[in-house]
Amino acid sequence: MKTPKTTLLDYLDWRGDLSFVTDALNEVDCLVFSTLAYIDFSTTAFVNAFDYNLAPTIKQVYQSIKHKRRDDKKFMQLLEKCANSERFKDVIVFAYESNINEELRTQFAGVSFYTGLETVITFRGTDDTLVGWQEDLNMSFSIIPAQSYAQNYANNVAVAIGDIPYYICGHSKGGNLAIWSASNLSDENFTRLLKVYNFDGPGFCGDFTSCAGYNRILERTTSYVVDASVVGMFLSNKTEEKIVASCELGTIMQHYPMSWVVVGKSFYTLEKRSAVAKATDVIIDDWISTMTLDERKQITQILFEIMSSSNAKTLTQLRGPEGAQKMLAMLKAYSSTDKEKKQFLMEVIGRLKGILKKRAISLFDNILE
Repeated sequence: MKTPKTTLLDYLDWRGDLSFVTDALNEVDCLVFSTLAYIDFSTTAFVNAFDYNLAPTIKQVYQSIKHKRRDDKKFMQLLEKCANSERFKDVIVFAYESNINEELRTQFAGVSFYTGLETVITFRGTDDTLVGWQEDLNMSFSIIPAQSYAQNYANNVAVAIGDIPYYICGHSKGGNLAIWSASNLSDENFTRLLKVYNFDGPGFCGDFTSCAGYNRILERTTSYVVDASVVGMFLSNKTEEKIVASCELGTIMQHYPMSWVVVGKSFYTLEKRSAVAKATDVIIDDWISTMTLDERKQITQILFEIMSSSNAKTLTQLRGPEGAQKMLAMLKAYSSTDKEKKQFLMEVIGRLKGILKKRAISLFDNILE
């Protein structure tokens, strides 16, 4: 059967006229909210209020920011469709928080939505900042500041909304933050938690998946990954997993939520991931397992010392008009890196080469058999 090409935008065209009273909130709605979390709402009045009675609706938010110069055009297209739909236009946007701190190496944003029946707490995934990407890599060896922010944020929103039931969700790093925050809810707040949705978010290092809080939320949590997922299969995660089809072929673009295939009010899912996708997971897992937590920390620090030499703050700047100049600065920084660090980088890359060679031989033997 040929995979459909319908996405979130098609979902809004098809289902946008049905209120949440008429048709209950579903998994696709939660991805819509998780995708809207990538938008900068900071210039809208009262959007940061934790009292949703003071906060604006999606339609009001769109009207306040639509004429401002923006880099998130696809996400703004989604917001526009929401603002013009009966289903989403009157949803209240509140408790918006955003914190980017280069000194602490953290990028965090949370925003909540009140449908009139329930609240959806969402966390932003990794944005365009280099700080955000470094924090993602820091996840491989330690607790990150964004997880602590998310824990406090979820508990604070849960208290602010009183007796209203709620969902917690997020895409990419936001999915990791959703699970982390849900696992650290107070007992009182946990009783009103309906569901946790993790949309292709990475897992956890250490023994976090063995703690009581994590195991308490397992039956209320669903994780979604795409076939070519790298992010969603990174590190350990024991939650229920569904494989979502994407309209894109490349690994990075499949991760992009606007490419996920929607049929009706559900995602179009696959029975299993492709052999290539599974092999990629094994290679990455094998490579990471060769590194101690200290080695993961060391390689992350070296890479971002080199990237910081460019004075770029975002990935866009590395690709922009001055990209070549910034790349040259990074090459110079690598050249001046001390011998021990270079040797360590080459040794770690050598481990990856060895794993690739071993896996290639194994795959070839299986084909012959």
